[in-house]
Amino acid sequence: VYQTTVLPRILEEVLNCKDGLAQQYLMDCVIQVFPDDYHLRTLEKFLQTCVELQPEVDVKSVLINLMDRISNYAAHNEPHSNAIPEDIKAFSMLNEYCNKVIEDRNSMSLSDVLKLQIGLLTFSINCYPDKLEYIDHILGICTSIIENHLNKDKNANEENEENDDISSKSKQMDSESADCVLDLLLTPLDVISVKALSLQQYPMLMQHLAWKQRSQVASRLLKAVLETTLLVNSPEMTENLLTFLSPLVRDDPDTPSVEEGDTESTKAFKRQQYPIARLIHRMQAKKDEDYMKTQFKILSTARKHFGKGGVRRIKYTLPPLCFKYLELARDTTATGIAALDKINSAKEKKTTDSGVRYKKKTTETKKESEPSDSEKVESEKPTEEGDKEQQKSEGGDSDNAEEAGDATVEEVVEEDEDDDEEEEEEEEVETVDVEELENVVKACTSGTRKVFQYIHEIVTALAGVIEYQEMALKMFLQAALCADALEVSEESVSYEFFVQAFTLYEEVADTKTQLRLLPLMIGTVQKTCGFGQDNYETLCTKVTQYAARLLKKPDQCKMVYSCSHLFWDDVTDLPKKPQKIDSSSGSFTLAGLTGGGGDKTDVFGDGKRSLECLQKSLRIADACVASSSHVSLFIEILNRYIFFFDKGCEKVTAQYVSGLIALINEHLGQMDEDFDPNIKTNLEAFYKSTIEHVKAKAKLNPEKYADIDL
Repeated sequence: VYQTTVLPRILEEVLNCKDGLAQQYLMDCVIQVFPDDYHLRTLEKFLQTCVELQPEVDVKSVLINLMDRISNYAAHNEPHSNAIPEDIKAFSMLNEYCNKVIEDRNSMSLSDVLKLQIGLLTFSINCYPDKLEYIDHILGICTSIIENHLNKDKNANEENEENDDISSKSKQMDSESADCVLDLLLTPLDVISVKALSLQQYPMLMQHLAWKQRSQVASRLLKAVLETTLLVNSPEMTENLLTFLSPLVRDDPDTPSVEEGDTESTKAFKRQQYPIARLIHRMQAKKDEDYMKTQFKILSTARKHFGKGGVRRIKYTLPPLCFKYLELARDTTATGIAALDKINSAKEKKTTDSGVRYKKKTTETKKESEPSDSEKVESEKPTEEGDKEQQKSEGGDSDNAEEAGDATVEEVVEEDEDDDEEEEEEEEVETVDVEELENVVKACTSGTRKVFQYIHEIVTALAGVIEYQEMALKMFLQAALCADALEVSEESVSYEFFVQAFTLYEEVADTKTQLRLLPLMIGTVQKTCGFGQDNYETLCTKVTQYAARLLKKPDQCKMVYSCSHLFWDDVTDLPKKPQKIDSSSGSFTLAGLTGGGGDKTDVFGDGKRSLECLQKSLRIADACVASSSHVSLFIEILNRYIFFFDKGCEKVTAQYVSGLIALINEHLGQMDEDFDPNIKTNLEAFYKSTIEHVKAKAKLNPEKYADIDL
């Protein structure tokens, strides 16, 4: 009755009333009075009436009220049932009549048109949340409407053709329209979240906003991505996402400049860049057979975008990108190692199997042991001492079958089938494509070298900015340590990274910065274990020279005695090196516990050089003017002497330890009453704990510590 009688009579009365205000009031009453399902069944008739209303009627408000009413109804009933029946094409009808209203009413402002589209977008999200194509369609219409509106002015059109940049577009849009565009872009994110990345029209519409609003949308989208467990696992996805986030990744013509003294702008900029750094760690390809190629393309795509970010951004984007490259280098090397394991195991199995056959024919001792899997397959009869189960599994002769007792014919047949399956599995293992695996190893080797080449370029870009040179030095050291652990190109890559780090250190003029960086350099060189003796000794000598050139004597002393560990260390603490390929012979090797792939073992035992560092640090400490300073340094050096003596360094004898203890006792006794009591108490406590440590060591090994005079 409502569809055929009531509504047509009401709409006829509305159209017959020529007063615009009355028409709008009556249409709103129809929307609010009748139930929602009535509106769905009579939607097309109601929309047709909206098009025929008087020109002064605000049809936009009427349509928005209708769409909001249906949206609320759908949101309330969606968990229980489908609120909008499938036979009712609500979105198509609303989209069609909204376009008719926009075409017929040329007097509508751009903001009113966009508000109407916002209502349609809200309706689509609430009623059809899975129909992303509806959202993309609305955004595309809005983009076309804005471009048509901006091109009405011929002068503006010519300016856009000459300089088609974002700033020229955004300046011609009034603030109310810009706010509407912002709502159009932010509204979908509340529901579809990261699915917005699949919308092709989203970045197109986003270009019509000013930089501040574009960055607001990009930050909101980035937050939505980071709140999920989404991984950026393809180069296409990386390109699409970084295009969406372009206001945060690169500078556009309308990007405001940040002045050095503007702390608020600087803080806001940092808050934008930190999530970008987090996003880089989400760039992870699937661990399949194409993982290395895909991951390399993902990082290369990101590198291309971040390279356009300007000097301000590379501080936040390039370091995490560099660490992702280091992770890729490790994964690539691990893949090569896995291929090497298969090659070596295949070769060892082939050799072992042939040896077993030979031993079975020539020795009698193998009969006492349990046969191996290969013997079960290849031997025709079991050994005399073999157990009954073994005889049954190999299908022995009739005598053995009689001894088996309760074994049925079916069991014997099943066991024979199992033996056949074992033979097939063993044949599959033996048919390993060694040539293909060797190609994999070679590809991994060349791929790792290429990765480190990219790392070198990235860190070099950081080093080109004076403010970032300290960060670049640390990155060079990290890359050198990783290259040394993976033994890439023997030792040339790692050595090159150390050279770059040392070059940056020499350019640092600030003494405090040098003092902060030098322990990192000493520790990194000490941690390596893949250098040959010549290269390693060169690095150690250079670092020791840097330590001796520090401005302050106490700093010199501490760094020089720290360098003593470079020339002698406990070789059992060295990590086990991974497998590598010998590029000269192509053979497969496994590096040992000491010295890695080079001859560093000889340098590790150079106690003479360590003793020279300790003695030089003593001379520097003795030259310190402040008595409290040099006594404290003496005690620290004593701890180093005790370490080398306890670890078995032959050059550091009990005589040196006893002499230093006597020297410290002498200086402590010479402290007069005017000396600061707090400093004296701390020195005495430090010295006392050191002596107690020596006594504890002497109890464990009295013969070794017998010659030390405490």
